[in-house]
Amino acid sequence: MKSNVGSFATLNAGARGAVPIFTGGAQQLQQMVFTGSVANGDVTVLKFTGAYFNGGATYNFSYTASTSVPGPGGVLDTSIANLCTNISVAIAADATLLAAGFGFGNRGGGVFTVLYSINAQSGGSPAPTTFAYTNSGSTVVTFGTIPAALLPSGQITTFTYSALLKGFWYSGSSLISALNCGVPLETIAEICNRANVNLHYCIPLFYTAAATQSLATFWATNLNSNLSAILEYNNEIWNTATFDSGRAAILGAALGIAFSTGSVQQLNSFYGNRVAQLLPASVTGWTGAGRSRVSMICTMGVSLFGGSIPDWQNNRLNGALLVTSNAAYAAVGGLGATPGTQYNTFPNRPMDFCDALSYAPYYQGGVISNTIAGFAGAPNAATIAILTAGKNFALGSTASALSAVETDLRSGGGGGDLATITSQETSWETWIQTYTSQRAGAGMSRIGIYSYEGGYQGGLTNSVGGWTTDPTALATQFTNFGWNVSAYTVSGTNNATECAQQVVNLLVAFKNSSNFYSCVHDQLSGQKTIHTANVARTVIGSWYGYFNVPPGNAWSLYPGGLDTTPWQSYNALTDYNHGI
Repeated sequence: MKSNVGSFATLNAGARGAVPIFTGGAQQLQQMVFTGSVANGDVTVLKFTGAYFNGGATYNFSYTASTSVPGPGGVLDTSIANLCTNISVAIAADATLLAAGFGFGNRGGGVFTVLYSINAQSGGSPAPTTFAYTNSGSTVVTFGTIPAALLPSGQITTFTYSALLKGFWYSGSSLISALNCGVPLETIAEICNRANVNLHYCIPLFYTAAATQSLATFWATNLNSNLSAILEYNNEIWNTATFDSGRAAILGAALGIAFSTGSVQQLNSFYGNRVAQLLPASVTGWTGAGRSRVSMICTMGVSLFGGSIPDWQNNRLNGALLVTSNAAYAAVGGLGATPGTQYNTFPNRPMDFCDALSYAPYYQGGVISNTIAGFAGAPNAATIAILTAGKNFALGSTASALSAVETDLRSGGGGGDLATITSQETSWETWIQTYTSQRAGAGMSRIGIYSYEGGYQGGLTNSVGGWTTDPTALATQFTNFGWNVSAYTVSGTNNATECAQQVVNLLVAFKNSSNFYSCVHDQLSGQKTIHTANVARTVIGSWYGYFNVPPGNAWSLYPGGLDTTPWQSYNALTDYNHGI
């Protein structure tokens, strides 16, 4: 039952009393909501009290509004929105709050998100943090977790209790995000068995050790005996588009991991902690059902682009902050908010419980990228090369036109070309090699690479991964940026639709060409070469998507259904899989 439906709702269930409700959509353990009005000279004082910082005394953060001199955020305090912009910059730089592990985010609309050490310890017990404010004018600040207005009425809703947060997670109100979520495990097992392919499955965020062990037992019992299971804790716990990444950051803060500007150490530390706690349970469930240890591959999910960021190895792989000298972590770092275990030294680091790393090598050109954003701004040498290639292709100069698209894909920049993918894979391999001698000495397997997704994602739409042969979106982009394309149309006129259609036709031809085949095949073989140049290890590539479901996607191996002729990516994958 709802015990409070005021500004911020609480929930009373299971005889726990009224406790907060949290959501993963925003990385927050607290909200500060600013309303009312602001005038020149108004003084807002935000008051933070906790036994673990500032000597236990209330810490006052003070800000004076000015309607004549721009504040730290570069704007005048002429509205609540502007006031929040300036306060967000000032409070993020506050040395006392930073040292205490506070993190703040300005969501807009007068809403601030706050991450802090909800389980900070004082004398062995949690030291509650309290929030208050004063304002000399008409600005009002309200504190809480999830506004009651966000909770639905008359709909299916799931709430999951978190012992670590001492509150409930709100998991949405639709059939997709509430109880009826996910493909039945029996269906997944049947697909693997019929296709004779190994399983790669993500353990849900809220699973316990017992649930993980039971899950592994299910796979051991229901997968064909010749198949292996690759188990990974959750999916893309770094991708801010997912609720679970926000939840992981919140839970990391609850472990006492401090917020750090420009870092994801809260998220990475929580993830590493759960890897160390849950993956051994999957081994127990699998082998306990009679399966061999070598056919259970425990893998750690990482971002391909984390390979060049030390935070990933230090905190996700090596558990640098999972130490019992952190009083909060020592008290609640275990499953169910039980005492934590130190996971920062071999052979008990998160990576030491894994047999593999999993990343997703998605790639695209610098101009023909995963949206039409590569055609933004003023025309430059790279975009002109593609526009020219579109015209040349229309005029019959096929080889040079296809070569231009291939060059864009291989080395066109933009952060996702094949050269960048190779660089990031090399960075991960450098890190992986640091574990080789230790693991060998302990009789552990070499770390494998099991890509969980990946593939080419060039498309000419407004949405990431979208696909269309309709030139409208690209033509509109040309028009919006004021491009004169008369030099790049066969007609010689400034016809944006004609020019866009030429580029679309070129991309279709490219995906049907040997140039595309070579790019796809080279990415797969190059990945294997990078990771096996120094030592032999298992390297498994991946491709996201199979056939095209309306409204279309850039990852598909077919331009339409399975009755259509596949793109050359299909042939490249087939040949690679057969050693060709």
